[in-house]
Amino acid sequence: MADDGANGRELWKSDGTTVGTQLVKNINPSGNGMQPPVLMYSPYTAVLGSNLFFVASNGTTGFELYKTDGTTVGTSLVKDIEVGSNSSNPSNFIVVNGVLYFTCNTASDGNELWKTDGTSVGTVLVKDFNLLMGSSSNPNYLVGLNNKLYFSAKVANKTTLCQSDGSAVGTTTLYASPLLNSDFCRLTKVDSSIYFFDVSASTSPDYNLYKFNLPTNNTALIKSALYGGSSGPVTQPTKEKAVALNGMLYFTFDNYTNGDELWQSDGTSAGTKLITDIAVGATTSWIDNLMAINYGPNSRVYFTSGVKTGLLYITGDAVATNVSLLNKQFLNFYLHPNPANDLLKIELDKNETAAKGLTITNVLGQVVFSKNNLDIYTELNVRNFTPGIYYITILSGNKTSTQKLIIN
Repeated sequence: MADDGANGRELWKSDGTTVGTQLVKNINPSGNGMQPPVLMYSPYTAVLGSNLFFVASNGTTGFELYKTDGTTVGTSLVKDIEVGSNSSNPSNFIVVNGVLYFTCNTASDGNELWKTDGTSVGTVLVKDFNLLMGSSSNPNYLVGLNNKLYFSAKVANKTTLCQSDGSAVGTTTLYASPLLNSDFCRLTKVDSSIYFFDVSASTSPDYNLYKFNLPTNNTALIKSALYGGSSGPVTQPTKEKAVALNGMLYFTFDNYTNGDELWQSDGTSAGTKLITDIAVGATTSWIDNLMAINYGPNSRVYFTSGVKTGLLYITGDAVATNVSLLNKQFLNFYLHPNPANDLLKIELDKNETAAKGLTITNVLGQVVFSKNNLDIYTELNVRNFTPGIYYITILSGNKTSTQKLIIN
């Protein structure tokens, strides 16, 4: 989405070059065809087959489900779910087993779970848990595991973990919260399990971590009373995020004592703990941009902190050892020219003396070139590279850095 000052907020595409960055379609000629997400971490786009699905309005309908193949003619409304000028506001997009699931709101059914195969007739309500007119189950935190969809919802006034195979009869409840007025959040797939938090929304504070184990289909409490405050509701200062890597859950949390910091869980009570107190004491570290990169022995969880400069990461075998936090272990290098189409020059920091290895990957994560034992100055012939975006990663000891390379 971009606004060029002439067409309003509309759908754009780019191949990483100036000439290849262009408007796909002016969906709403009289105004904004797209709008910023209401919730930062709620997915509003997904790819199914050769189409990108997104939310837009042509000015006649409200904000509804659209799809595009990247061409003007191939960009169209999938279905006007809330017929007329009102919006159904689809969100929480996720593709599981070849089906695109999402949530949306209608006057008749409320906010419920829907699915689509990319056609109007194939865009349907999966199940309405609350049959009262306009009553919502508010599905959220959608995640896929073994060809099924898992999500949280309000069922019979209880926050509930649910599953779906895409059919109404196959959409069932699994576990209801024992707490009154609570919410399940941050559902995260960790190997063959789904971790989630049960958060008190009342004045009695509570914050509990659970695990749903698929092989046994049972839900177990991992750790209770994570929040140490004496009054509620429990609020977390940063965007609540959780990621998984190598069988471990990583999440941000403020336990009322250490401020907002990075935590981990191996699925046990003892193994659910603060990693390190970056901003010592109750001061908040404002951790954000949590991202798990699975890259063999160099797998890491990257993140940023409001009290530290640059990118931070966790390294090590989180299950078997104590995980250490390494601050800004960067390798400085320079690319020129960038964009390039002939010879690419790579210049490393003259203080780098450890063995250095270089890999170039395309946007699909495929390694297209690698080289060991780099000199401080290296020239690469990129004439035969297909034009587009690439990523150059250089490793030197325990330092690493990645930069984007554009080939014209």
